[in-house]
Amino acid sequence: MLYFHDATIKGVAIHTVGNKSLDEFYVLSDNLLSFDNDEHGVLMTFFSQPFAKLDQVQQLFHNSDIVFNITYARAFDFFKGNVELMRTSKFLAEHLYDVSTHPRIRGGEFYTVHFTGVVFEGEEFEAIGLFKSDNREMYAKVQVGSEVVCEFSQAINPYQIDKAALIIRSKTSDGYTVLIPELKSTVDRQYWKDEFLQVIARNDNNLKTTSFLKVYKNFVTGKLDETYELDVADKAELLNNGLKYFKEHEAFECEEFTHEVLGGEATINLFMDYLSEVVEEYEMPIPESFSISSKAVKKAQSAYKSVIKLDKNFHLYVHGKRELLEKGYDEEKGMSYYKVYFENEG
Repeated sequence: MLYFHDATIKGVAIHTVGNKSLDEFYVLSDNLLSFDNDEHGVLMTFFSQPFAKLDQVQQLFHNSDIVFNITYARAFDFFKGNVELMRTSKFLAEHLYDVSTHPRIRGGEFYTVHFTGVVFEGEEFEAIGLFKSDNREMYAKVQVGSEVVCEFSQAINPYQIDKAALIIRSKTSDGYTVLIPELKSTVDRQYWKDEFLQVIARNDNNLKTTSFLKVYKNFVTGKLDETYELDVADKAELLNNGLKYFKEHEAFECEEFTHEVLGGEATINLFMDYLSEVVEEYEMPIPESFSISSKAVKKAQSAYKSVIKLDKNFHLYVHGKRELLEKGYDEEKGMSYYKVYFENEG
């Protein structure tokens, strides 16, 4: 998860980048944006909002050596303190201009933002935010007095930044982690992700563990309902068994997991089909075997909490042993009930 709650914007540089193939130009400013405490909150909303819906966790990459990735090299120099923000932003603006060659790419404002205190996957990081706004909307400013004055002007919608990327100062020698919101346009994906940023999907054990647990949870809580009629307690057992596997094993083996946790051949086939669909749709490779990240398992536990909510009166937290929980219906009272077996009360 990504949080900006306690983050601080340390600096913002803004330049204009045009389309190189259309003989448009770029205009570089010489000073960072000036803002006060009140404006800081507005800017934080402006720059954090695009990450409300993340596409994938990416990683800066280069086929031969990561140092040849221009965006990585500029971010590395900045994080190390070798180059200040304004100069870094100019380098990046020029790089963006060089790859803005498709005729459908619109010119617009390019923002380079320095964050501190960004929380990602439970850890606090320094980060660089890169943003491009190239769409305008018409706004009306109305003043009511002895006469009504209505002025129309084009401006940027703060809730619709077109392209964004957050480079996390993660501890990796292979390339910083990059968070990118979804890009619907093929042109945007090509020039922003593939040419400007040069990223690939991060595929470490932490991500593999997190991704699989998320897919499995969605399968149990959603996909299974299309085929089987399972009550909340049955789903809780499946979730608990899945999490138990990850807690008790150091390595994940897909065949082993499905037979230990899901059991039935029909359910296994249904899950494997669902897993293939998710991997293909989101371009999120999940190998058949990988080392399990205990850190990722620990973080997933809260999402795997199995709670049976009974009206507004009771919550039953199910941690295992489905056979000790019975569900029934009382004809006389006209109400459903659960019967719980236990040895000790504490």
